[in-house]
Amino acid sequence: MKTKKTNAMRQLDKAKIKYDMRTFDVDA
Repeated sequence: MKTKKTNAMRQLDKAKIKYDMRTFDVDA
């Protein structure tokens, strides 16, 4: 359970970073 949670959180963080980068690229 713990590892599964961390894995999901990691994937979420990755997606969030990708989204932030995309928005930054659009703004720039």
